[in-house]
Amino acid sequence: MAKILFFTWDGGGNQLPVVEIGLELRRRQHQVLVAGFRTQLPRFRSVGLDFVVLGRSGDLTFSEAGWASTPAFFQLVMANPDHLSDVADLVAAERPDVAVVDCLLYGVLAAVEKAGIGRLSLIHTAPGAMTGTGPSSAARAARLVEMVNGLRGIAELPPTNSHLDVWGRAVVTSIRELDPAGFDPPSAFKYIGPVLERQRSWPLPWRGVARKPIALVSLSSTNAYGTQTSRLQSVLNALAELPLNVLVTAPSVDVGVLVVPPNAVVTGFAPHSAILPHAALAISHGGHGTLAAALASGVPTICMPNPMGDQPALAGRVEELGAGIALDSDASAATIKNAVVEVLGNSSYRDAARRLMQLIDTDANRRGADEIEAVASPHMTAPV
Repeated sequence: MAKILFFTWDGGGNQLPVVEIGLELRRRQHQVLVAGFRTQLPRFRSVGLDFVVLGRSGDLTFSEAGWASTPAFFQLVMANPDHLSDVADLVAAERPDVAVVDCLLYGVLAAVEKAGIGRLSLIHTAPGAMTGTGPSSAARAARLVEMVNGLRGIAELPPTNSHLDVWGRAVVTSIRELDPAGFDPPSAFKYIGPVLERQRSWPLPWRGVARKPIALVSLSSTNAYGTQTSRLQSVLNALAELPLNVLVTAPSVDVGVLVVPPNAVVTGFAPHSAILPHAALAISHGGHGTLAAALASGVPTICMPNPMGDQPALAGRVEELGAGIALDSDASAATIKNAVVEVLGNSSYRDAARRLMQLIDTDANRRGADEIEAVASPHMTAPV
Protein backbone atom coordinates (compact mmCIF):
# COMPACT_ATOMS: atom_id res chain seq x y z
CA MET A 1 0.00 0.00 0.00
CA ALA A 2 1.30 3.46 -0.94
CA LYS A 3 0.53 6.91 0.40
CA ILE A 4 -0.34 9.21 -2.50
CA LEU A 5 -0.64 12.98 -2.22
CA PHE A 6 -2.42 14.94 -4.96
CA PHE A 7 -2.03 18.71 -5.36
CA THR A 8 -4.78 20.52 -7.25
CA TRP A 9 -6.55 23.88 -7.61
CA ASP A 10 -10.08 25.10 -8.19
CA GLY A 11 -10.09 25.43 -11.96
CA GLY A 12 -13.12 23.44 -13.10
CA GLY A 13 -12.36 20.52 -15.41
CA ASN A 14 -8.87 19.94 -14.02
CA GLN A 15 -10.38 18.36 -10.89
CA LEU A 16 -12.25 15.44 -12.48
CA PRO A 17 -9.06 13.42 -13.20
CA VAL A 18 -8.01 13.83 -9.56
CA VAL A 19 -11.40 12.60 -8.37
CA GLU A 20 -11.63 9.58 -10.65
CA ILE A 21 -8.00 8.48 -10.43
CA GLY A 22 -7.99 9.12 -6.70
CA LEU A 23 -11.06 6.94 -6.21
CA GLU A 24 -9.51 4.18 -8.31
CA LEU A 25 -6.41 4.26 -6.12
CA ARG A 26 -8.62 4.09 -3.04
CA ARG A 27 -10.31 0.99 -4.48
CA ARG A 28 -6.83 -0.51 -4.72
CA GLN A 29 -6.35 0.08 -0.98
CA HIS A 30 -3.88 2.96 -1.25
CA GLN A 31 -3.98 5.97 1.07
CA VAL A 32 -5.04 9.02 -0.92
CA LEU A 33 -4.87 12.61 0.29
CA VAL A 34 -5.75 15.64 -1.83
CA ALA A 35 -4.32 19.10 -1.06
CA GLY A 36 -5.58 22.37 -2.48
CA PHE A 37 -7.83 25.35 -1.80
CA ARG A 38 -10.64 25.64 0.72
CA THR A 39 -13.19 26.21 -2.05
CA GLN A 40 -12.48 22.66 -3.26
CA LEU A 41 -13.03 20.93 0.06
CA PRO A 42 -16.78 20.22 -0.33
CA ARG A 43 -16.33 18.57 -3.72
CA PHE A 44 -13.61 16.17 -2.64
CA ARG A 45 -15.15 15.38 0.72
CA SER A 46 -18.48 14.65 -1.00
CA VAL A 47 -16.92 11.81 -3.01
CA GLY A 48 -15.10 10.37 -0.01
CA LEU A 49 -11.57 11.60 -0.63
CA ASP A 50 -9.56 13.05 2.24
CA PHE A 51 -8.70 16.70 1.63
CA VAL A 52 -6.38 19.18 3.33
CA VAL A 53 -6.30 22.94 2.76
CA LEU A 54 -2.86 24.36 2.02
CA GLY A 55 -1.76 26.30 5.10
CA ARG A 56 -0.60 29.66 3.74
CA SER A 57 -2.14 29.73 0.27
CA GLY A 58 -5.28 27.63 0.56
CA ASP A 59 -7.79 30.33 1.53
CA LEU A 60 -7.58 32.06 -1.83
CA THR A 61 -10.95 32.83 -3.41
CA PHE A 62 -11.62 34.27 -6.85
CA SER A 63 -15.04 35.86 -7.27
CA GLU A 64 -14.44 38.47 -9.97
CA ALA A 65 -15.53 37.30 -13.42
CA GLY A 66 -12.55 36.80 -15.69
CA TRP A 67 -10.11 35.98 -12.91
CA ALA A 68 -8.12 33.52 -15.04
CA SER A 69 -6.63 36.41 -17.01
CA THR A 70 -5.67 38.54 -13.99
CA PRO A 71 -2.14 38.93 -12.59
CA ALA A 72 -3.43 37.60 -9.26
CA PHE A 73 -4.17 34.22 -10.80
CA PHE A 74 -0.64 33.82 -12.07
CA GLN A 75 0.89 35.11 -8.84
CA LEU A 76 -1.32 33.20 -6.39
CA VAL A 77 -2.08 29.96 -8.23
CA MET A 78 0.44 29.20 -10.95
CA ALA A 79 3.52 30.81 -9.38
CA ASN A 80 2.83 31.31 -5.69
CA PRO A 81 6.06 31.32 -3.60
CA ASP A 82 3.97 30.31 -0.56
CA HIS A 83 3.52 26.91 -2.21
CA LEU A 84 7.18 26.21 -1.56
CA SER A 85 6.76 26.30 2.21
CA ASP A 86 3.21 24.88 2.19
CA VAL A 87 4.38 21.80 0.31
CA ALA A 88 7.51 21.37 2.39
CA ASP A 89 5.41 21.39 5.57
CA LEU A 90 2.84 18.96 4.20
CA VAL A 91 5.42 16.54 2.82
CA ALA A 92 7.23 16.54 6.17
CA ALA A 93 3.97 15.87 8.03
CA GLU A 94 2.45 13.27 5.71
CA ARG A 95 5.57 11.58 4.29
CA PRO A 96 3.91 10.53 1.00
CA ASP A 97 5.43 7.92 -1.28
CA VAL A 98 4.52 9.92 -4.37
CA ALA A 99 3.14 13.38 -5.11
CA VAL A 100 0.86 13.89 -8.12
CA VAL A 101 0.85 17.57 -9.06
CA ASP A 102 -1.46 19.57 -11.32
CA CYS A 103 0.73 20.75 -14.18
CA LEU A 104 -0.16 24.43 -13.66
CA LEU A 105 1.01 24.54 -10.04
CA TYR A 106 4.61 25.50 -10.77
CA GLY A 107 5.38 26.43 -7.17
CA VAL A 108 4.22 23.02 -6.01
CA LEU A 109 6.21 21.32 -8.75
CA ALA A 110 9.36 23.10 -7.60
CA ALA A 111 8.73 22.24 -3.95
CA VAL A 112 8.12 18.57 -4.68
CA GLU A 113 11.27 18.39 -6.79
CA LYS A 114 13.19 20.04 -3.95
CA ALA A 115 11.80 17.48 -1.48
CA GLY A 116 13.23 14.64 -3.54
CA ILE A 117 10.17 12.38 -3.29
CA GLY A 118 8.54 10.37 -6.07
CA ARG A 119 6.57 12.72 -8.30
CA LEU A 120 4.32 12.74 -11.30
CA SER A 121 2.73 15.68 -13.11
CA LEU A 122 -0.94 15.49 -14.04
CA ILE A 123 -1.51 17.24 -17.38
CA HIS A 124 -5.25 17.68 -17.86
CA THR A 125 -5.25 18.85 -21.48
CA ALA A 126 -3.25 18.38 -24.66
CA PRO A 127 0.19 19.65 -23.54
CA GLY A 128 1.05 21.09 -26.93
CA ALA A 129 -1.99 23.37 -26.66
CA MET A 130 -0.86 25.00 -23.41
CA THR A 131 1.00 27.90 -24.98
CA GLY A 132 -1.25 28.02 -28.02
CA THR A 133 -0.27 28.14 -31.66
CA GLY A 134 0.70 30.82 -34.12
CA PRO A 135 3.32 33.58 -34.04
CA SER A 136 2.72 34.55 -30.41
CA SER A 137 3.10 31.05 -28.96
CA ALA A 138 6.90 31.36 -28.61
CA ALA A 139 6.52 34.59 -26.64
CA ARG A 140 3.95 32.98 -24.33
CA ALA A 141 6.26 30.02 -23.76
CA ALA A 142 9.16 32.38 -22.96
CA ARG A 143 7.08 34.28 -20.38
CA LEU A 144 6.05 31.00 -18.81
CA VAL A 145 9.66 29.83 -18.52
CA GLU A 146 10.63 33.17 -16.93
CA MET A 147 7.90 32.74 -14.32
CA VAL A 148 8.90 29.14 -13.63
CA ASN A 149 12.57 30.01 -13.25
CA GLY A 150 11.72 32.74 -10.76
CA LEU A 151 10.22 30.08 -8.49
CA ARG A 152 13.04 27.65 -9.12
CA GLY A 153 15.51 30.30 -8.11
CA ILE A 154 13.76 30.80 -4.78
CA ALA A 155 13.80 27.03 -4.28
CA GLU A 156 17.51 26.93 -5.17
CA LEU A 157 16.86 24.68 -8.17
CA PRO A 158 18.64 25.05 -11.51
CA PRO A 159 16.83 27.02 -14.23
CA THR A 160 14.97 25.27 -17.01
CA ASN A 161 14.71 26.02 -20.70
CA SER A 162 11.15 24.71 -21.07
CA HIS A 163 8.04 24.27 -18.95
CA LEU A 164 7.78 20.79 -20.52
CA ASP A 165 10.99 19.76 -18.76
CA VAL A 166 9.67 20.93 -15.39
CA TRP A 167 6.74 18.54 -15.71
CA GLY A 168 9.12 15.59 -15.88
CA ARG A 169 7.33 12.25 -15.83
CA ALA A 170 3.70 13.00 -16.54
CA VAL A 171 0.28 11.47 -17.01
CA VAL A 172 -1.60 13.22 -19.82
CA THR A 173 -5.38 12.90 -19.73
CA SER A 174 -5.76 13.48 -23.45
CA ILE A 175 -4.95 11.89 -26.80
CA ARG A 176 -1.97 12.74 -28.98
CA GLU A 177 -4.25 13.75 -31.84
CA LEU A 178 -5.43 16.85 -29.95
CA ASP A 179 -1.92 18.27 -29.73
CA PRO A 180 -1.10 20.84 -32.45
CA ALA A 181 0.37 19.31 -35.58
CA GLY A 182 4.14 19.02 -35.25
CA PHE A 183 4.22 18.96 -31.44
CA ASP A 184 6.76 16.41 -30.22
CA PRO A 185 6.04 15.46 -26.60
CA PRO A 186 8.80 14.29 -24.28
CA SER A 187 9.12 10.53 -23.96
CA ALA A 188 8.28 10.80 -20.25
CA PHE A 189 4.71 11.86 -21.08
CA LYS A 190 2.21 8.99 -20.89
CA TYR A 191 -1.06 9.69 -22.73
CA ILE A 192 -3.85 7.77 -21.01
CA GLY A 193 -6.84 9.41 -22.69
CA PRO A 194 -9.49 11.68 -21.17
CA VAL A 195 -10.77 10.85 -17.71
CA LEU A 196 -14.55 10.89 -18.05
CA GLU A 197 -17.47 11.29 -15.67
CA ARG A 198 -18.90 7.99 -14.50
CA GLN A 199 -22.52 9.08 -14.21
CA ARG A 200 -24.39 7.51 -17.10
CA SER A 201 -28.02 8.28 -16.29
CA TRP A 202 -29.88 11.57 -16.01
CA PRO A 203 -33.52 12.28 -16.92
CA LEU A 204 -33.61 14.14 -20.21
CA PRO A 205 -36.23 16.92 -20.06
CA TRP A 206 -38.05 16.08 -23.31
CA ARG A 207 -40.20 13.10 -22.47
CA GLY A 208 -43.41 13.26 -24.43
CA VAL A 209 -41.97 15.87 -26.81
CA ALA A 210 -41.54 15.16 -30.51
CA ARG A 211 -38.15 13.55 -31.04
CA LYS A 212 -35.56 16.01 -32.35
CA PRO A 213 -31.76 16.05 -32.38
CA ILE A 214 -30.20 17.16 -29.10
CA ALA A 215 -27.64 19.96 -28.87
CA LEU A 216 -25.63 20.26 -25.66
CA VAL A 217 -24.36 23.77 -24.90
CA SER A 218 -21.66 24.32 -22.25
CA LEU A 219 -19.57 27.49 -22.16
CA SER A 220 -17.50 26.81 -19.00
CA SER A 221 -18.47 25.65 -15.54
CA THR A 222 -16.89 28.71 -13.88
CA ASN A 223 -16.66 32.47 -14.35
CA ALA A 224 -12.89 32.21 -14.83
CA TYR A 225 -13.07 33.68 -18.32
CA GLY A 226 -15.63 36.35 -17.60
CA THR A 227 -19.39 36.39 -17.68
CA GLN A 228 -20.83 34.03 -20.28
CA THR A 229 -24.24 35.72 -20.47
CA SER A 230 -24.00 37.58 -23.78
CA ARG A 231 -22.26 34.71 -25.54
CA LEU A 232 -24.80 32.24 -24.23
CA GLN A 233 -27.65 34.47 -25.37
CA SER A 234 -26.14 34.54 -28.87
CA VAL A 235 -26.08 30.74 -28.89
CA LEU A 236 -29.70 30.52 -27.72
CA ASN A 237 -30.77 33.02 -30.39
CA ALA A 238 -28.92 31.01 -33.03
CA LEU A 239 -30.66 27.76 -32.07
CA ALA A 240 -34.12 29.18 -31.37
CA GLU A 241 -35.66 28.41 -34.76
CA LEU A 242 -33.78 25.22 -35.55
CA PRO A 243 -35.43 21.78 -35.15
CA LEU A 244 -33.41 20.90 -32.05
CA ASN A 245 -33.88 20.14 -28.39
CA VAL A 246 -31.28 22.31 -26.67
CA LEU A 247 -29.83 21.62 -23.23
CA VAL A 248 -27.64 24.34 -21.72
CA THR A 249 -25.52 23.72 -18.63
CA ALA A 250 -24.58 27.08 -17.11
CA PRO A 251 -23.68 26.85 -13.41
CA SER A 252 -21.99 30.26 -13.34
CA VAL A 253 -24.63 32.25 -15.25
CA ASP A 254 -27.62 34.16 -13.89
CA VAL A 255 -30.29 32.30 -15.84
CA GLY A 256 -32.88 34.92 -14.98
CA VAL A 257 -31.34 37.44 -17.39
CA LEU A 258 -31.47 35.07 -20.37
CA VAL A 259 -34.24 34.96 -22.95
CA VAL A 260 -34.70 31.21 -23.32
CA PRO A 261 -36.52 29.98 -26.46
CA PRO A 262 -39.16 27.23 -26.25
CA ASN A 263 -36.81 24.55 -27.61
CA ALA A 264 -34.19 25.10 -24.90
CA VAL A 265 -33.75 24.10 -21.27
CA VAL A 266 -31.13 25.83 -19.09
CA THR A 267 -29.86 24.06 -15.99
CA GLY A 268 -27.09 24.69 -13.51
CA PHE A 269 -25.72 21.19 -13.72
CA ALA A 270 -26.17 18.05 -15.76
CA PRO A 271 -23.67 15.22 -16.23
CA HIS A 272 -22.36 15.50 -19.77
CA SER A 273 -21.52 11.81 -19.74
CA ALA A 274 -25.23 11.02 -19.53
CA ILE A 275 -26.30 13.49 -22.23
CA LEU A 276 -23.66 13.28 -24.93
CA PRO A 277 -24.44 9.68 -26.00
CA HIS A 278 -27.84 11.05 -27.10
CA ALA A 279 -26.57 14.30 -28.63
CA ALA A 280 -26.09 15.24 -32.27
CA LEU A 281 -23.96 18.29 -31.53
CA ALA A 282 -22.05 20.06 -28.76
CA ILE A 283 -21.33 23.79 -28.54
CA SER A 284 -18.58 24.65 -26.08
CA HIS A 285 -15.82 27.07 -25.16
CA GLY A 286 -13.23 24.55 -26.27
CA GLY A 287 -12.28 23.53 -22.76
CA HIS A 288 -10.55 20.17 -22.84
CA GLY A 289 -12.97 18.41 -20.50
CA THR A 290 -16.15 19.17 -22.45
CA LEU A 291 -14.43 18.73 -25.80
CA ALA A 292 -12.94 15.36 -24.88
CA ALA A 293 -16.24 14.15 -23.46
CA ALA A 294 -17.99 15.02 -26.73
CA LEU A 295 -15.37 13.22 -28.80
CA ALA A 296 -15.58 10.20 -26.50
CA SER A 297 -19.21 9.93 -27.61
CA GLY A 298 -18.43 10.65 -31.26
CA VAL A 299 -20.19 14.03 -31.12
CA PRO A 300 -18.93 16.90 -33.32
CA THR A 301 -18.34 20.23 -31.58
CA ILE A 302 -18.64 23.89 -32.44
CA CYS A 303 -15.99 25.65 -30.35
CA MET A 304 -16.15 29.29 -29.25
CA PRO A 305 -12.86 29.50 -27.34
CA ASN A 306 -11.89 32.17 -24.88
CA PRO A 307 -8.75 33.88 -26.22
CA MET A 308 -6.39 32.37 -23.67
CA GLY A 309 -4.84 29.15 -22.46
CA ASP A 310 -5.32 25.94 -24.39
CA GLN A 311 -8.77 26.70 -25.78
CA PRO A 312 -7.86 28.42 -29.10
CA ALA A 313 -5.37 25.70 -29.97
CA LEU A 314 -7.82 22.91 -29.10
CA ALA A 315 -10.59 24.54 -31.11
CA GLY A 316 -8.32 24.97 -34.10
CA ARG A 317 -7.13 21.39 -33.86
CA VAL A 318 -10.67 19.99 -33.79
CA GLU A 319 -11.45 21.97 -36.93
CA GLU A 320 -8.25 20.69 -38.59
CA LEU A 321 -9.30 17.13 -37.78
CA GLY A 322 -12.73 17.72 -39.31
CA ALA A 323 -14.61 17.00 -36.08
CA GLY A 324 -16.06 20.48 -35.63
CA ILE A 325 -15.86 24.17 -36.40
CA ALA A 326 -13.93 26.87 -34.55
CA LEU A 327 -15.62 30.27 -34.19
CA ASP A 328 -14.64 33.49 -32.47
CA SER A 329 -15.77 33.75 -28.86
CA ASP A 330 -18.01 36.71 -29.80
CA ALA A 331 -19.47 35.14 -32.95
CA SER A 332 -22.89 36.47 -33.93
CA ALA A 333 -26.06 34.42 -33.71
CA ALA A 334 -26.17 34.25 -37.52
CA THR A 335 -22.61 32.88 -37.67
CA ILE A 336 -23.35 30.31 -34.99
CA LYS A 337 -26.54 29.23 -36.75
CA ASN A 338 -24.71 28.76 -40.04
CA ALA A 339 -22.09 26.62 -38.31
CA VAL A 340 -24.76 24.46 -36.66
CA VAL A 341 -26.56 23.94 -39.97
CA GLU A 342 -23.24 23.01 -41.61
CA VAL A 343 -22.25 20.48 -38.94
CA LEU A 344 -25.66 18.82 -38.74
CA GLY A 345 -26.06 18.75 -42.49
CA ASN A 346 -22.66 17.28 -43.33
CA SER A 347 -22.01 13.77 -42.01
CA SER A 348 -18.24 14.20 -42.37
CA TYR A 349 -18.10 16.02 -39.03
CA ARG A 350 -19.71 13.15 -37.14
CA ASP A 351 -17.58 10.64 -39.05
CA ALA A 352 -14.42 12.49 -37.98
CA ALA A 353 -15.62 12.69 -34.37
CA ARG A 354 -16.30 8.97 -34.39
CA ARG A 355 -12.81 8.25 -35.70
CA LEU A 356 -11.41 10.14 -32.73
CA MET A 357 -13.82 8.30 -30.43
CA GLN A 358 -12.12 5.04 -31.41
CA LEU A 359 -8.83 6.39 -30.03
CA ILE A 360 -10.19 7.18 -26.57
CA ASP A 361 -9.75 4.62 -23.82
CA THR A 362 -12.70 4.81 -21.46
CA ASP A 363 -10.64 3.23 -18.66
CA ALA A 364 -8.27 6.18 -18.37
CA ASN A 365 -8.78 6.36 -14.60
CA ARG A 366 -7.35 2.85 -14.28
CA ARG A 367 -4.44 3.62 -16.58
CA GLY A 368 -3.69 6.73 -14.55
CA ALA A 369 -3.71 4.70 -11.35
CA ASP A 370 -1.33 2.20 -12.97
CA GLU A 371 1.14 4.99 -13.78
CA ILE A 372 1.01 6.37 -10.24
CA GLU A 373 1.56 2.90 -8.79
CA ALA A 374 4.60 2.48 -11.01
CA VAL A 375 6.16 5.62 -9.50
CA ALA A 376 5.15 4.64 -5.96
CA SER A 377 6.14 0.95 -6.21
CA PRO A 378 9.65 1.29 -4.71
CA HIS A 379 8.06 2.73 -1.56
CA MET A 380 5.03 0.45 -1.16
CA THR A 381 4.74 -1.37 2.16
CA ALA A 382 2.67 -4.19 0.66
CA PRO A 383 2.28 -5.57 -2.87
CA VAL A 384 -0.61 -4.37 -5.03
